[in-house]
Amino acid sequence: MNTPAINTKQGRGIWQHFTIKDGLPDMKVECIFEDSRGVLWFGTQSCGVVRYDGGEFTNYTHHDGLTGFSVFSILEDQAGHLWLGTNQGLTHYDGDRFTAVGAEAEYGFLWGSCMDASGTLWFGMDRRADQPAAVCRWNGSKLELIEVSTMRESQGQSIHKIVLDAEGVLWAGGDGLYRSFDGCRFETVMESSTRLQRINDLYPCKEGSLWIINSNEILRIYKDKQLETPDSINRLKGVISLSIDSACNYWIATYSGQIYLYTKDSLELLYTINANIGRLYFDKLGRLWIATYGLGVYLYDFNRILIYDINNGLLDNNTNIVVKDFQDRIWVGTSRGLALLKNDKLEIVKRTEKLNVTRLITDEIRGNWVSTSNGFLYRLNESKKQIQNFFSKTTTQFHPINCLAIDKEKNIWLSSRYGLFLGFVDPLGKVIIFNSKANKNHPNSVGTIISDNFGLIYLVSHSTPNHHIIYRYDREKFTQVKNVFIGSIQCIYFDKNDCLWIGSNEGLICYDQDYNSTIYNKENGLTCSIITCIVQADDGILWIGTEGGGVCVFDGQVFQSIQIQNNVDLNVINEICQDGNRYWFATKGGLVQYNKRREIPEFEVVKIITDQVIIKPTEEQFVTVSSNLEFEFKGKSITDDSSF
Repeated sequence: MNTPAINTKQGRGIWQHFTIKDGLPDMKVECIFEDSRGVLWFGTQSCGVVRYDGGEFTNYTHHDGLTGFSVFSILEDQAGHLWLGTNQGLTHYDGDRFTAVGAEAEYGFLWGSCMDASGTLWFGMDRRADQPAAVCRWNGSKLELIEVSTMRESQGQSIHKIVLDAEGVLWAGGDGLYRSFDGCRFETVMESSTRLQRINDLYPCKEGSLWIINSNEILRIYKDKQLETPDSINRLKGVISLSIDSACNYWIATYSGQIYLYTKDSLELLYTINANIGRLYFDKLGRLWIATYGLGVYLYDFNRILIYDINNGLLDNNTNIVVKDFQDRIWVGTSRGLALLKNDKLEIVKRTEKLNVTRLITDEIRGNWVSTSNGFLYRLNESKKQIQNFFSKTTTQFHPINCLAIDKEKNIWLSSRYGLFLGFVDPLGKVIIFNSKANKNHPNSVGTIISDNFGLIYLVSHSTPNHHIIYRYDREKFTQVKNVFIGSIQCIYFDKNDCLWIGSNEGLICYDQDYNSTIYNKENGLTCSIITCIVQADDGILWIGTEGGGVCVFDGQVFQSIQIQNNVDLNVINEICQDGNRYWFATKGGLVQYNKRREIPEFEVVKIITDQVIIKPTEEQFVTVSSNLEFEFKGKSITDDSSF
């Protein structure tokens, strides 16, 4: 599947593109509709209707009972049944079969359809030669044609959209604008205005105004009065569709393929599609679907990812840490200082070229502690709004402090990866330094410090030949607890079941409480062999940061990946932090906010093992006498449907 890159100018969102290769039968899509069950339906120009359940496309045509081959509108009634307006009549779908409605009338329907407060269904109609513009009404038992004007033209007049506004008034737009207060009689609105001819789209707002999109401009009216339209929007030509998201942002599409976002007097071109656009549609998850004539369907999940960089408040793109403190605040440390996230905006706490923040830990009693690459340890005294340097310049001998941890006695541990420094600050402020010459039982150069679920401290050496040895501190001495033969250890983590997870430059290894081990690497679904960080979410899912492969999400069976296209630095993960349903990634290219949605992992079968071995099977039928049947599979990427 071709997945366009995230729009880095806007810094947010995931684009996906669905074509014939993915299961669409027709690249020309006329309408999009989501039913009450969350299933999406696509009406096509030549191949009927397509059902999409989030995984597969299923196509229905006249062979299944559709009255026409072009489906222009789809609507759901109060019983949960679907109604499809086609080029050759109306079709009813009860979930089991398609049935023609009013077949004797031979009406041709167009894009607009809606349901009023009484449950009556309304449909826009195609032009009829020498006949006035008309709509169709289904009252539950009978299909009726209602002419909305008396004007007749040789080529006929059509209705492109019919909508119900906040006050229950029906509006029909096409070769003119019409409205009905009682659902029986229609009147022409601003009959003398040439600006209300050739209407492409109508959009009613909650406050009662109506947006009118014609071929040359966008208008807005309220109770017969025309309201002012922003100049930036009025300058757009060839607008075909408008839609408004839950945050009251305006999304505008032009027929020639431009997608614009209008927010608070700012109009921004987000994306250009090399095809004519038909309709915009927001699903219940807030994702934007775009129907095109010739390139299938695009999906823009603009709330899924948000990127903070130097263009929107980040001190430096190289983000080392992202941590949630005991007050549920998000702290962000970069190579140029420290920032606090408030109301989704970054507030600078300390800015300096020399303050390369390496770690931050939170202590409910003494506040937050911050370490730097030039050997400083800061304590944030928020009651006095001060940042205090806890150490003198000579205490850490200018060794970079790369690790911080807090044990069950509330000691603040710190170490240097590249120097001979290891120690802690006790709750009274006393500094304890371990002398590597006097104590041979702890590593000279510490790459990782972590506290387990019981508050015990574990350390990992960063220097050869001991870069695979794990130590534990039990208040009096350091004890070697594990010698791991899986390359150089980059990080360690204890999950909720007290299993030890070890990230190395050769993959991932898990030890259970009996020290039985399981090794995971790229063959098992990891996108990169170099593991930088590991975090377990509240639901038990593991989030694994890599150096270049983005984030891998592991539910115990399947790895799925989160990768941002066309920006390698954003896939170098330094730290991961959970914040409810949001996840924060500190990366080399900026701070990434990822909004999680519950998704059933998709996978690809890569091998079948029985009395024969089938590599990369597609569709296989085989006879076997073996009682053993094994499948090997890889999980599908969450953000890029083209990769596993």
